[in-house]
Amino acid sequence: MDNERLLKELTAAVRLMELRLPSSEVDAWKTALLKLGVDVARASGGFLGLTSPVDSCERETLSKIRNILKLHAH
Repeated sequence: MDNERLLKELTAAVRLMELRLPSSEVDAWKTALLKLGVDVARASGGFLGLTSPVDSCERETLSKIRNILKLHAH
């Protein structure tokens, strides 16, 4: 599955959760999902600590996810 399709599916899932769950649960889920994405991106890259562990493609995708989740950068 390509990134754009995954992002569309994520958008649909977020909308559904926002309709059906208390906002506190939705916010906790959004925060946990974004943290997981950042942690995975950091763990999967970099070279001996000399380069950024998160490449430009991952940063772009994380930014799109952050926008879908309506969360601010940390």
